[in-house]
Amino acid sequence: MCLRARFTLLPPEGLTAVAVSDDGTTVLGDMPNPANPDPVLGVVAARWTAASGWQSLGHLPNALECPSRSNGYELSADGEVAVGLSWDGCSGRGFVWTPETGMLELEPLVNGGNRASVVSADGSVIAGFAQGVSGRTPSSWNADTLMGAPLDPPGAT
Repeated sequence: MCLRARFTLLPPEGLTAVAVSDDGTTVLGDMPNPANPDPVLGVVAARWTAASGWQSLGHLPNALECPSRSNGYELSADGEVAVGLSWDGCSGRGFVWTPETGMLELEPLVNGGNRASVVSADGSVIAGFAQGVSGRTPSSWNADTLMGAPLDPPGAT
């Protein structure tokens, strides 16, 4: 039995590709911000499908270019929930994005420097870190309520 791999060359509007849905039809990455297409400073999280091409996920309302406006990190299994990092000024904030809600800020934890790095297959649980004064603390958030908590498993950080 010979399996044939099928490759799709993504259009150059996308600068990175960091996650893909389980069926391979949705890709998460970054692209130049349509409002400021500078490829270094004007970067936003973006989602690609064959039907829509690359589409910006936007950024949080107060995001400055620190150095990006937002970055995507992970997709749910069906590609409908994306998580990543945006900014409040230049303070990192975790986000969750869906086609229905757009980008929403997750509850700021510890000193407010947060990043959402992964999402569960069903999109209900988000994990990442809260940046404290002396380091990063593993944290998780509920995708529905946007509320979170630092995780401090004894000796298992």
